[in-house]
Amino acid sequence: MAIESNQLKAVVLSNDDNFAYFAALAVPHPVSFVINATWNDGGTSVTRNVTGAGNIISSESFIGDDTLSYTTFYIGELREKLRLCRAMRLSTRRCSR
Repeated sequence: MAIESNQLKAVVLSNDDNFAYFAALAVPHPVSFVINATWNDGGTSVTRNVTGAGNIISSESFIGDDTLSYTTFYIGELREKLRLCRAMRLSTRRCSR
């Protein structure tokens, strides 16, 4: 997961049924999302949910075997500025329609 040119680039496993709906959408399509972020702050592990909203502007799928299939989503027109530091461990937990 990364932010490039004010777009969120998120890669998810294609065999994750939670994201199959989003890969089939006509774009652009509005979505909201929650990113679970964990980082070290002075020796203490901190975990927070970072919420955001934008439009899925494209997606690309790579279909290999079960362990190599994934979809990359590009979410643009972000409603607010997301601030993510390099030391964060990120995972996308939820997306909503």
